[in-house]
Amino acid sequence: MSTNLNRRFRKSLAALTLAVATAIGVVGVGGTAHASYNNTSLDAACDHRGVTAYAPNLQASPWSVTWAPTLYQYTTAGWRPYLYGATQYQSSASWDISQVIFSNLPPGYYQVRDTFQWFYNGQTYSAPGRNVPVAHHLEGASWTLSYNELRLSTSSYCYAD
Repeated sequence: MSTNLNRRFRKSLAALTLAVATAIGVVGVGGTAHASYNNTSLDAACDHRGVTAYAPNLQASPWSVTWAPTLYQYTTAGWRPYLYGATQYQSSASWDISQVIFSNLPPGYYQVRDTFQWFYNGQTYSAPGRNVPVAHHLEGASWTLSYNELRLSTSSYCYAD
């Protein structure tokens, strides 16, 4: 009888552990965040550290891209280039998703724009993009972001507090 009870207890404990691990993963606590693992486009994330520009996930695909992010800041004169990221290369052979982190930003509105060239099987594909705004999203658990970061960031730009 006690063996059967022990077995049920271990199964319940394993199920509870799995449920907690799943919840932690969904909420986004811990671990390194990689916004683009499920994304096949250039994008950006707003978080408590600043703004991160991400390459797309091209694993197991014939595509590759050379890209360079520019962080724009909104001023009274409109959007102006503020910081420049180094040129990156992402391909199916890349183990990690490349990213550029813009941090220690003064309060304000920021937008990532990418200059890029796509390749298919090593051959140039289409015209290059120049300073094209990318999709933005909030990253991390909501309690790690300020009220203004949550309220003032959109899919087009981030607010840094």
